[in-house]
Amino acid sequence: MAGTPKLQQAPDVISVDGWRKLARVALALYVIALACIAGWCYQHPESWSFWANQGEDSTWIVAAVSRIGAAAIRDLVLFLVLGFLCGSACASSTRGVSIARVLASVIAGFALAVAIAVGATSLMRGMPMEMPTPMALALILLASFWGSWLGATWMNSSSSPGWAFKQAVLAVVLLFGGLATLTSLAISTEPGDIASETVSTEDRRRLVAMFRQHDPRKLEGEEISELTITERDLNQLAGWGFSLLPSEHHARVQLADQQVTMEATLEAPSIPLLKGHLNVVTSGAVHARKGELVYSPLRFKVGRVSIPQWLFRVSGPIVLNEQWQHGPPGPFLRSLQSIDVGDQVATIAYRKLDVDRTFMRDTLVEMGVLEDLEESCNEQVSQLIVLAEESPRLGFTECVQTAFATAHRRSKDGGAARENRAAILALAYLLGHQRVRALVGELETPSPRARRRFNQVKLRNRRDWTQHFTISAAVQVLGNTIASLDVGILKEELDADGGSGFSFGDLMADRAGTEFAVQVTKSEDRAKAMQIRISSGFQEEDFVPPGSDLPEGLSAREFDDKFGGVGGPGYTKLLNEIDQRIAALPGYSG
Repeated sequence: MAGTPKLQQAPDVISVDGWRKLARVALALYVIALACIAGWCYQHPESWSFWANQGEDSTWIVAAVSRIGAAAIRDLVLFLVLGFLCGSACASSTRGVSIARVLASVIAGFALAVAIAVGATSLMRGMPMEMPTPMALALILLASFWGSWLGATWMNSSSSPGWAFKQAVLAVVLLFGGLATLTSLAISTEPGDIASETVSTEDRRRLVAMFRQHDPRKLEGEEISELTITERDLNQLAGWGFSLLPSEHHARVQLADQQVTMEATLEAPSIPLLKGHLNVVTSGAVHARKGELVYSPLRFKVGRVSIPQWLFRVSGPIVLNEQWQHGPPGPFLRSLQSIDVGDQVATIAYRKLDVDRTFMRDTLVEMGVLEDLEESCNEQVSQLIVLAEESPRLGFTECVQTAFATAHRRSKDGGAARENRAAILALAYLLGHQRVRALVGELETPSPRARRRFNQVKLRNRRDWTQHFTISAAVQVLGNTIASLDVGILKEELDADGGSGFSFGDLMADRAGTEFAVQVTKSEDRAKAMQIRISSGFQEEDFVPPGSDLPEGLSAREFDDKFGGVGGPGYTKLLNEIDQRIAALPGYSG
């Protein structure tokens, strides 16, 4: 009808073009803020890591992983927002455009976001400017693309709730699908074809002697020394180390001109989705510079997953630098001067390692390797010193009973296994060797009279067995069963090489001490039962078998000729007999 006004559709609160202009303004402000942050972090390197240092765990390795995870989340959020703004700013000004136009917007926003992110992170790393590490670069690429996708698709969606639902479903599918795919590709059903280097008795002696000779704590002032270590040495150390760990793990190292290649096959924990083997191959250049350890990877493969070489070419090396100086690796990095890798040999230059007496203990506690038992152990030590002062004829039985009676009293409200561990360490400190305190803390020092009495305590009429038993028990408490047994064997091997000779009796005392520590700490119920049993009447013969018939004082040649060395048929047969004697003791039954 003429003259009747036409009905018009109400305009949107803000048009797509308006949203795009707003995104461009926000992007400009965001880039300015990012540049300011990068500039500030260049002047104050510690500031950037502050966000990732909140709520540190007392366990150093957990804290380190937490910091890395917090930094990754921080960067993911930072560059996800950057990618979203870039994708929104590059999107078409109208809705309902073709898929090709949307993808073009995503790619344009992605490229812009990556360029800004790489520039900012490079500046944050300081001068001279370096590309981000492979992991940091991968995170930038992932966050930038995801953010750009979200920004471009949101600008071209007709329904915000519908778009949000679709993106949430897509993110969940990609996340869990990606993790499942990555796990299946990384975990192999079969171990890699790698055999650990065999470590003979002579090899173990040689390696121990080599590291004793090159102890960085013995250097003076600015003196610099060099350690030349061969490819075979490294493989034997790896084989020896992995032999102390549970499960089957193997590694092989190859040294070429300025390049290190490592292959490892690690047995994954027996949990769903992870059962199998983690086969790792990596190669690259390793060197040190001004207290930094630098690894420039050229190849990295886990299972069937390989990191593309182009990613290594455009990214920087992996650097352990000032971020690690405040943690346990710090003093070791500062001591390290240079690493020169040649053909099957590497030369490591180092200077004096400045660590105080408690450094190793504090480091291991911070890393979560050692339990902090200083308070409990000090009370144990105090009670034992009082006993020694009042008992002119101090015996092993009285010492053990007193220690476990104290542990029982202290664990009325729980923590029996913990208190038993403290009791063992106190006994090892006073009856074994004073150096135990280096791994426990500041312990009370006994008077000269008490020290003389502790030094006269015998186990089955042998003073050396007192030391072997208590030190092996302490090593078990501080480490694990395999390591404790290995320390005892190594000690006897060294004695056979010019020392007091290889003693199967001493080895039996070592293994009895290890078993004792296992039995009194294996569970809370067992720990409480052993406290009651030991404190009410400890008998040496219930926990240490007789050993007067066992061979002693064997030279290295006699030990090898008669028993075949460690692992030989004669050695294995006699060791099994020793273990059977220990297992049959009434103290370990029930």
